[in-house]
Amino acid sequence: MDLEIYSSNILSELFLKKSPDYFQEHYQQLLYNNSKLQLLQYAEKTKKLLTDLIKFNNEKEWVIHYPSSNKNDKFHETNRKNSRGNETEKKIKLSLEKTNCKHIHLTNSLALKNTSSSSNVIIENIKQKKHNFRPFFSNLNILKLQLKLGEITSVELTQLEKSTIALLLNKKMFENIKHIETLMERIKNKSSKILVTGDLNSGKSTFCNALLRQKILPEDQQPCTEVFCEIIDSYKNSGKEEVHAIPHGMIYNKQNSNTYTILKIHDLDRIVIDSKTWSHIKIYIDNVHTKNQNILKNNTLDITLIDSPGLNFSSMITTAIFSKQEEIDIIIFVVNAKNHFTLSAKEFILNASNEKALLFIVVNKFDNVKDKERCKDVILNQIFNLSPQTYYNASELVHFVNSASVAENNKIFNNTDFEKLEKDLKIFILEKRIKSKLSPGKTYLLNLLTDIKILCETNKYEAIFQIQNLKRELKLLTPICKQIIEEKKKILNEVKKIIENVCLLVSRYSYEHLSTAIMKMEYIEPCNYEGFLKAYSYAINTKRNMLNYIELCLNDTETFARMNTNKGINEINNLRIIHIEPFKKVFQPQYMFSKHKNIIKNSIYVDVDFFDFIDFDQKNHTFIAIIGAFSILGGKIAGYHNIITTIFNTFNIIGTKNLKKLIIPFICLAALSTCSYVILNIPKF
Repeated sequence: MDLEIYSSNILSELFLKKSPDYFQEHYQQLLYNNSKLQLLQYAEKTKKLLTDLIKFNNEKEWVIHYPSSNKNDKFHETNRKNSRGNETEKKIKLSLEKTNCKHIHLTNSLALKNTSSSSNVIIENIKQKKHNFRPFFSNLNILKLQLKLGEITSVELTQLEKSTIALLLNKKMFENIKHIETLMERIKNKSSKILVTGDLNSGKSTFCNALLRQKILPEDQQPCTEVFCEIIDSYKNSGKEEVHAIPHGMIYNKQNSNTYTILKIHDLDRIVIDSKTWSHIKIYIDNVHTKNQNILKNNTLDITLIDSPGLNFSSMITTAIFSKQEEIDIIIFVVNAKNHFTLSAKEFILNASNEKALLFIVVNKFDNVKDKERCKDVILNQIFNLSPQTYYNASELVHFVNSASVAENNKIFNNTDFEKLEKDLKIFILEKRIKSKLSPGKTYLLNLLTDIKILCETNKYEAIFQIQNLKRELKLLTPICKQIIEEKKKILNEVKKIIENVCLLVSRYSYEHLSTAIMKMEYIEPCNYEGFLKAYSYAINTKRNMLNYIELCLNDTETFARMNTNKGINEINNLRIIHIEPFKKVFQPQYMFSKHKNIIKNSIYVDVDFFDFIDFDQKNHTFIAIIGAFSILGGKIAGYHNIITTIFNTFNIIGTKNLKKLIIPFICLAALSTCSYVILNIPKF
């Protein structure tokens, strides 16, 4: 029991010794870790959703429709007007909410009230009128497809084939998947990268030196930074202050000295302008100032500061900066107070706002401007159109300073604006890591999911539109279809009758005609008989004549079939079938039975043997008739008894032995007689 009391007292003393900042820091860390895990889960789910969309677009019959950008569309005009009204209302609300912000000045309250009332009318009209809203091309941010062909800035996507748009959309979604993977790596990484960018001569290098309290980067009145310069604390390089210059085509590896060239800090003046040799430069410095002033090293987060070339220096560098921002957690955009936001600056911020809703904007060289209030109003209005969330947090994110007035030592000569900038920047980077580190990923996922929602709504409305059209067409076609079915039944019955009549007529005629032909074969004119030696040829020619006669009759039957088939087809064509296109193919009767021509001659094999020369039926009838005649005659003369008696008497006279001897001669004589008879009677058979 005493031990428990003692341990509880120790814990109480430990808790009392810890400051409230300690618990706040741990609470913020716990909150950050929880938010990070949730964001990673959402990123993984969004990645899977994109993968499923690509699979659906490739495998399904439905091709994903892309939102239209037709300006002549009434829906588009309504949407465009309403979006302008919504922007006006949003601007008014933001202005009213930020009345306490020092940077915002409402110059014309009357105009704002009029605009507000008009916007309220528009909003009420939209709420009352629920029309079929279609998302449009201009609404997309992440999934927006842009084609640049020569001097043409963009191509009307609706003019392309759906399959082409589907391929472009798949390619875009693949890029989004890769970007999500990059985001996840950035979220998992404990370090944070800050990109300092802006137009030429905006004072980016001067601003970086002011943050570091050291003159590290070269400064000049003309552009002097043409290579990306990463400034890192030297503790990552074993405490050595060095410059690692990476040539083009090399992938930096600190452990492999062959991938970079080691230089000194004072060599930066000549290498930062040599963009042909170096792709980027890593600068390791020893930031030996106090903990509060050291922005690169702290107990919470490792920070890398990246100074970039000017946006409008060259198209290649501008493209590289656009690509670089995808690897960045925080963007500090430096603006020249005299020049405001140029076209390249606006394009960059609009592109970056797809992922980073909050940008840290530094309006540099502000002391050189005479009308400071007017300059603030102009720049803030531009920020509102480019990044509304940054505008909403302008008191923390937008700063008007003069970086050149910051000394190289630890002192700041009466520069409270820069002190506030440093404080807000450190709070944004360290204390508000959920915003600075996780907010870009969250913003990108929200914009991407919003685009996917617009894409889904577009396809939903397109599907509903097609279904409605199909239902309307189906409703119109249903009675026509029923009528056609009824007519089809009638026509098929009539066609069936015509076909049956033709088939019956042709079948009957063929049977009768061929039967008659077979019965008349014995009346075929015989061939010339040229003697016993050519008896076989005589038989072959006779059979061929018979086959020719049958084939001739068969041809007559085919002609009859062609004629009646043609009549039947004409009768079918004369039925005047409606809703059916005219039958373009012409019936040609001459091609009927063309494949079976001379089928009898070519397929029937003719062979002649000895028995073909004897007509057994005819001989039997003749023999029976002769015997019958002799029987009648014998019966009349002597009667059957006398005939039988005579035959037995003859056998008795000859004798049995002599009868056996005479059998063979009798058989030979009979055979010889038969052959002689056949030979002499061949033409008569």
